[in-house]
Amino acid sequence: MKIKWADGEKRKDKFSEELSSRTRAVNLGVLAVTWSILAARDSLSAATQYKTPLLEADVLAVTAILLDFVQYLAGFVTMSRFLTNLQIGQEDEGYLNPNDPVYRASHIAFWAKLVLSAVGSVWLLATLARIIRHL
Repeated sequence: MKIKWADGEKRKDKFSEELSSRTRAVNLGVLAVTWSILAARDSLSAATQYKTPLLEADVLAVTAILLDFVQYLAGFVTMSRFLTNLQIGQEDEGYLNPNDPVYRASHIAFWAKLVLSAVGSVWLLATLARIIRHL
């Protein structure tokens, strides 16, 4: 299937947006599950000995959520600078500098949040398996 560059960019942006949305949902799910387990003292007394790994999964989830914010903040700053430079030069188009630290921070934050989300989810699943075995 042949795709034009512009269409490829649109598809990539759509996938990026969807990944970000799902990453938020996964991380909020990790937080909800761990806090539900920790709050249910009567029914899951075995979970109390796994408090540390549960909280570690939460730390990974919260860090991923913060990286999501950093990604969008860096993207906003990059585009604001870009538009300001176009306005100053009275131009209609220009190039983004891929070596700009803020531009790179946006990409690094995107990939880091995906990795942390995956690690945190796997960490939570492994901890839940240990809790279930202990019951």
